Amino acid sequence: MQYNATDVPFVLEFFTNHSPRNTQQAQYFWSPLQTPASLTYFISIKENIPLGIRLYAKDEKLPKDSKVIIESSTYDEFGKQKRLTIMETTRDHHEYLFMPHTGDEFPWRLGVYFLEVHIGQDVYGSGLMVSPIHLSQEQVQHMHHLLEQEIEGMIYDLIFTQTSTSQEHEILRTKSYYDYILRLINDKEFLSANLMQIERNPLSTIETFYDVGTFPCKQDQKSLRMKQVKGNAVDFNKRKRLILDLPANRWIKHVLLSWKNELLTVSSAIEVDLTHALTRMAKKEDDKRANEKHKQRYFNARDISYEARSAMSRRIYRLADEIVRIQREVGVLSRWHDAVQHMIGRIIYILVSTDLKNIPHGQQRPQLKEKHYRDISQWVEEGRRVLLGRESAKHIVRVLKPTWKVYEQFVYFQVVELVKRMGFQVSSHASWDQLRDLRSGTCLTLENDKYIIHAWYDRTVDLREDAFRTRDQFFSRQIIQPDIRLDLYKKGDVPMLLSCVAMDAKHRKYRSLYNEAYTNEVFTQLSKYLNIFYAGQNTTPRNKRSTVVHRVICLYSKDDNADVFQDEQPLIYIQLFPNIEDGNIIGLEELYRELSAWFEETVGE
Repeated sequence: MQYNATDVPFVLEFFTNHSPRNTQQAQYFWSPLQTPASLTYFISIKENIPLGIRLYAKDEKLPKDSKVIIESSTYDEFGKQKRLTIMETTRDHHEYLFMPHTGDEFPWRLGVYFLEVHIGQDVYGSGLMVSPIHLSQEQVQHMHHLLEQEIEGMIYDLIFTQTSTSQEHEILRTKSYYDYILRLINDKEFLSANLMQIERNPLSTIETFYDVGTFPCKQDQKSLRMKQVKGNAVDFNKRKRLILDLPANRWIKHVLLSWKNELLTVSSAIEVDLTHALTRMAKKEDDKRANEKHKQRYFNARDISYEARSAMSRRIYRLADEIVRIQREVGVLSRWHDAVQHMIGRIIYILVSTDLKNIPHGQQRPQLKEKHYRDISQWVEEGRRVLLGRESAKHIVRVLKPTWKVYEQFVYFQVVELVKRMGFQVSSHASWDQLRDLRSGTCLTLENDKYIIHAWYDRTVDLREDAFRTRDQFFSRQIIQPDIRLDLYKKGDVPMLLSCVAMDAKHRKYRSLYNEAYTNEVFTQLSKYLNIFYAGQNTTPRNKRSTVVHRVICLYSKDDNADVFQDEQPLIYIQLFPNIEDGNIIGLEELYRELSAWFEETVGE
C-alpha cells in the first residue's frame, strides 16, 4: 500500500538551514515490505551538506516512542549496516544530524537508503537518494569508471567486518591471509568441535581374523573347517581387532598435515608484518620523544615564530596519532598470531598423540561419510583457495569513498596521464596498496631520455629544520600539503632540480575558491604553495635564492557560472570534470597546455 503525505498523521522533514526554502518534506510512503515504483518517490539530498531531520505530529500528539530509523553507509563490527534513529521532535526543531567541518563523517555515500517511520504499531517506509554536489550522478560514475580502470577497487573503502577486528579495519589491506585469518577466527568454535570429534572418535572398523594357537579359545564353524584342513595339531581361534588404517583416516591425516603447513606459512607472514609494525612503532616513538625534547627546549624561545610553535605541536600530535594506529595494528596482528599458533598446536597434538600417528597419509580423497571429516576437509580446501587468491573475500564490505576523495584521485591520475602524454614513461611504481588507497606521500616516477618527474600525492612540506631532520630537501615557512606536486629534474650522476608545480583538487564551486572583493581562505592556502624552497646543492642558481614552485594550479569540479580557465595571478584555476555527452574531460586540454608550457619554459632556460 502507498501513502501520500496527506494520508499520514505526521510530517517528516529534511532541512539544511532555518529557511523554509531549504526544507523538503517526504511526500511518499509505502508499506515496509513494498518496493517503490520509481526513484522519484525518494527524498533527494546532496552529499556533505548540513542536514537535520524533523518528525512531528500534524495535529494531535504522536504516540510515545515514535521515531525514524534510516539506513547508513557505515557498518558495525558484525558487518551489519548501521541505522540512524531520530526520535519525535517538534515543528521548530533545528538540531543538525550532520554539519561539515566538525570532524564528523557524513553518514551516507552516493546511493539509495531506505527508512522506516514507526508510529505506534504502524510502520511507514520511505527512502533517501544521496546525490553528489557540483557534479551529476553520471559524471561521478564516469570518474569511478576511470579510476577502476587505473587500479581495481580504488574507489572503495575496504571495511573488514568481523568481531575479532573491532574497529581496526584501517590496517587491513589486500593480503590474502587477512581474510584467511578472519575465516579462522570466525569459525573457531566450528573447527574446534570437529577437531575434537576427530581426536576422540576417529573413524574405525572391527575386523575379524583367526589366530593360530596351541590350545582352543573362541571358535566358530570357520575355525573348525580350517582346523580340519590343516590338521588337528593347531587351533584357529576367532579374534577381533580395531582397524584405523582406512582411506578416510589416511585422507584426513593428509588434510591435517597440509593445513598445518599452510598455518605455519600464515604464521610466518604475520610474524614478518608484526616485526615490521613494531619497528615502525619504535621509530615513531623515538621521533615523538625527539620532537617533544625539541619542543621543550625551544617552544618558549623569545623570538620563535608562531609557525614554528604550531609546527612543533602539530608534528607531535600527528606522531601520537600514528603511534595509536600502529598499536592497534600490533594488537590485531598479535591476536591473529596467537589464534594461528593455537590451531597449529591442536593439529600437531592430533597428529602425534592419537592413533593417527601410525597411519600413513593418503593422496586421493575417498567418499567421506562422516560429517566432521567432510567439514574439516571442505574448510581447509576453501581456505586454501582464499590463501591463493582464487576465492574472493567474504568478510569485506565495500563502501564508496566520499566524492571529494574520488575527485582528488581522479585529478591525480589525469595529471599523471598528461605527463605521459608529454613524452614521459612511468619508471618506478609505488606499491599496489599505496596506489589503490593513494595514501599521503605516494610518488610515481616518470622519465624520458633527459628528464625525470616525481609526481607526489598529498606530500607534506615541513619547516626547514624539521625537513632537514627527516632528510627532505624541500621545506617551507610553514607546514603545507599540496594535493599534487610535480618535481622536474635533469638527468645526471646527481639529478638536478629544475622546477616544481603545485596543484590542489577542490570539489567546489568557483565562487568558494576565489573572490574579487577580498582574499578568501582558499586563495591564501594556495598562495602558500609558492613558498616551497629547496636546500639541495644540485639545482639552478635561481632556485637557491627563491621558491622552486613556478606554477600553482587549482583544479575544481564543474561550475556552469565560471570559465573553464581562469588566470588570477599568481594562481591558475581550471575546471576539470568528465563530459558525459562526448566522453571527454573538460579542462584537460587547458591543463595540458599549462603543464607543457611549464615544461618548455623550464628546459628552455
